[in-house]
Amino acid sequence: MEVIPEQGSEPVGRVLREIPPHSAYRMLCGSTGLKPTVLDVRGAPEFSTGCIAGAVNLDCYAEGFLGRLAALPRVRPYIVCCQDGGHSAWVLELMYYLGFREAYCITGGLARWAKDGLPVDSG
Repeated sequence: MEVIPEQGSEPVGRVLREIPPHSAYRMLCGSTGLKPTVLDVRGAPEFSTGCIAGAVNLDCYAEGFLGRLAALPRVRPYIVCCQDGGHSAWVLELMYYLGFREAYCITGGLARWAKDGLPVDSG
């Protein structure tokens, strides 16, 4: 019999949740553990206006998006970002169902990241 976790709970060994921008920034600047890969799920035009340093653009509306997402290593940590947090939360849910072990989305997206005074690279 399969046990379906209650909403908000995670299976042992998996962490997928929303975090504030400063927490994401600390994770990216940390010196312990595997540094997370930032997945920016906005379209290329938005991405080119500015992004988090080192972000990989993976447009969630592009053809083949799900296949590219599914091809990513499940054991790496990821931070998912979009403009305002809505699309990254949706992608985080997809990552849960695809079996990713550690992924976070940024509350309020890049807009909140920038409003909180965190660095934004030109795209």
